Amino acid sequence: MKYIKPIILSTTLLPLFSYGLTSSSQDVLAKESGVGGYVGIMAGYNSTNNQMNTDNKNKDYDGKNTPASRFSNGLLFPYFAVNYTFSGLKDQVFLRNYSVDNFLYAQNAMAELGYTHLFENKTKATFSIIGLDLPQDTWQNPYQAGRRDKTKAKTLGVRANFENIYNTGLGLDVAYGKRNVKNDESPNLDAMARSSKAYYGSLSYLMPLSEGLAWRNAVTYEKNSADGDAMSFNGYGYKTSLLMKVWGGDLSTNLSYEKRSFDGKIEVNNLPNVKRKDNRYKVGINYAEKGLFGYESLLGTVIVSYEKQDSNVDFYSYSQPSIMLGAAYTF
Repeated sequence: MKYIKPIILSTTLLPLFSYGLTSSSQDVLAKESGVGGYVGIMAGYNSTNNQMNTDNKNKDYDGKNTPASRFSNGLLFPYFAVNYTFSGLKDQVFLRNYSVDNFLYAQNAMAELGYTHLFENKTKATFSIIGLDLPQDTWQNPYQAGRRDKTKAKTLGVRANFENIYNTGLGLDVAYGKRNVKNDESPNLDAMARSSKAYYGSLSYLMPLSEGLAWRNAVTYEKNSADGDAMSFNGYGYKTSLLMKVWGGDLSTNLSYEKRSFDGKIEVNNLPNVKRKDNRYKVGINYAEKGLFGYESLLGTVIVSYEKQDSNVDFYSYSQPSIMLGAAYTF
């Protein structure tokens, strides 16, 4: 079993996604003022052939325009959220690890520190800073044939999220951040440098279908302005989720698609000299249930996902199935 930083799955790692079913009628942020949240452990398995994955099993690169040789790992990592709700139950500060599937967050769950206010019109507004934890591993030169060395990438961003705007079910999520790759040794840095400024936006609509059943749809936009033209891109996407209460718990099914078009041609000897185009597909199922093993404060979570990226440059193509089991103590 290997300890890792949380990987991106098809949804957030926040297990209490049932809040999405009740947001249209939410009048308070918590049942009572004071400290609340959860802390837990997630364990599981994944298999991948992603060339950018920095696992030690993926260090050696044969110099060809192909995905990596497939390898698998056991996974183990913590997840948490701690919040303090003020008297009046309309204001809250929080610290949590939050996993959002976009380039800004560097494909990892990152620490998020923020403040939430619930307006009388039921708009829920959150403002936060993301990326306060340790830097992430990345390859110093992903295209180096033979043994590849690791370096660090640090991301820091700000986020503004609005849910159930004026009690309509509409949501808006925007973010801006900077990603710095330390000692980037990619070839031809004018084209291939990875440090960047990133922008993200999502417009969503949550539609209640019946008691305990809701449908969320979202369109997304990403812009990555990298120091290298071949690493800069615009991405357009669509996400849909069905949220329901079943079997005494909360079930979420999720589908997403994103198309990314890059600005400049790749300038690496062993790869085609073309502008990269990626199509990204993800499907996932989450289930969470309180009262695990008869303990009211214990929350169980199951996350199953499959992620696939098809690129016109085979080096960047990959697929990744994952299954995760988690248990958390809520307070």
